Amino acid sequence: MIIFVKIQQNLYQNTMPRILVAPLDWGMGHTTRCICIVKALQLAGANVVIACNTAQQAFLQNEIDDVDYVFLEGYNILYAKNNLLTFIKIGAQIPKILGSIKKENLWLQAVIESYKIDAVISDNRFGLYTTKIPCVFVTHQLYIQSGIGKKIIEKINFKYINKFTNCWVPDAQSSEQNLSGILSHAQKINSKIQYINPLSRFSICETAIVRKQILLILSGPEPQRSILLNAIAKQTQNLENINVVVAGNAVLKYENKNVQLLGNVNTHNLQKLICESQYIITRSGYTSIMDLAKLQKHALLIPTPGQTEQLYLAKYMQEKKWHITQVQNKLDIKSFIESRQHFNSYVNFGFDNHLQIISNWVQSLGK
Repeated sequence: MIIFVKIQQNLYQNTMPRILVAPLDWGMGHTTRCICIVKALQLAGANVVIACNTAQQAFLQNEIDDVDYVFLEGYNILYAKNNLLTFIKIGAQIPKILGSIKKENLWLQAVIESYKIDAVISDNRFGLYTTKIPCVFVTHQLYIQSGIGKKIIEKINFKYINKFTNCWVPDAQSSEQNLSGILSHAQKINSKIQYINPLSRFSICETAIVRKQILLILSGPEPQRSILLNAIAKQTQNLENINVVVAGNAVLKYENKNVQLLGNVNTHNLQKLICESQYIITRSGYTSIMDLAKLQKHALLIPTPGQTEQLYLAKYMQEKKWHITQVQNKLDIKSFIESRQHFNSYVNFGFDNHLQIISNWVQSLGK
C-alpha cells in the first residue's frame, strides 16, 4: 500500500526538477548521509521528496526543511545475538529482501506518476530504478565482503546497479587514500561509477574543550545495540573520574551511576559531544567512519556481529591507523582508555566536492 504525505499545492508549479531521495532503512547511516545529498539538491534549486518509513521521517523532520515525504516500507531485517546466528538469520531473509525489491520497483512506477518525479536517488534500495527517468544508485559497497558466496553476491550486486543510470560512490577515487578500501576500489570500475567523495552532515570541530569522558554512539539493530551498551556499562562500573555518555536508544540492564543515557540527539548536539569527548566508541559502519574523518576524530570501533562489511572496515581503519578495533565479545574498555595509541592524521578527502557534482547533475536534468 502506498501512503502519500500531502504536498503543498504550489510545489507542482515550480519549474525546477523534483527529485525522489530514498535511503535504505538498514541502520540510520544511510538516512543521515542522505542529509548531505538533500541539502545539495536544495542548493541546486531542486524540489525534494523523501521516500522513507516513519522512524526515518521522524528523524529527518528535525534535520531538513522544505521537503515532502512519501511512505516507503523498509526491509525490516532481523538480527540474532551472535555472528553465526546473525549470518544464518540474514541468509534466511533473502527471499523477503528480494520480494521487497520487487515491490518497491512496482511502488516507484506509481509514485513517479502521482508525484511527477523527474529523477531518483536511491541509497542502497535496489528496486528504485526505471527507464522512464534518470535513476542514481548510491553505495560504497561495489564489492561486498560476504565471505561465503562472494562471487555470486558480487554478480547480483552489479546486476542491480547496472539497471540504474549512474552509481555514486561516497568516497575518494584514489586507490591509496580512501575510506572504504576494497569495498569500492577492488577492480576496474565501469563508466556508470562516479566517486563523489565522502559525505558527512557535520562540520569541522572548532571547540578547544576536551572532556575526560567516553562517548558511546549506539547505532544499528537490536539486540546488538543493548548488548554493546550493557557490556560497556558493566566494564566501566569501577572506573574513576570517567563518565560514559550514550547517544542512541537501547535498554540498560546494569546499574552504573557513571552512565548517562541521552537517547537520540540531533546533529548539532551529537557533533558537540563528539568534538568534546576524549574517548569515542562506535560501530564501524561506513557513515560513522565518514563522520569521524570529517571531524578529524579517532575512535574504538566495535563491528556489529555478523556484519562482514563492518568487520572489514574496522580492520581496514586499524591498518590505516585512523582507529583501533575490538570485537564485541572480547571488549576491554580499560585497556582502550589506558593505551597511548598513536593515530595517523587524516588526508583531505574533499567533503564538499559532492556539492558541485550534484549541482551539475541537477542542471543536466533540464537539458
